[in-house]
Amino acid sequence: VTIRTLHRDHNVCGHNIPAGSTVWLSPYTAARHPSLWDQPDTFNPQRFIQLKELPKCQYFPFMTGPHECSGKHLVLMEFKLVVFHTIKRFKVELLNETIPPPHMSITLHPSKPIMMRLTSV
Repeated sequence: VTIRTLHRDHNVCGHNIPAGSTVWLSPYTAARHPSLWDQPDTFNPQRFIQLKELPKCQYFPFMTGPHECSGKHLVLMEFKLVVFHTIKRFKVELLNETIPPPHMSITLHPSKPIMMRLTSV
């Protein structure tokens, strides 16, 4: 969750929000809102292929505008490299019978460990 104070009046989905108001932005909630996504709780990485065509309010894991995360591009590049090199070198097997629900704190993380087995290919 990110908290912002509005410096000017805004209209969001027909709701007028006056300058000086404090708003809470939740990327987690927006990424799972049924009015913004088909089957929001289904794991479907394909939905993010056309990210540049999505409205900014629909998906913002690094926020946007002047407060956008300065490490966004580095994180995205590192993530791709780690995933690529992992699946290239290992067979990845999920050991949990179900994925534990998320736990929201300062960061979002699983409520219980996710157990995996990596086997060299």
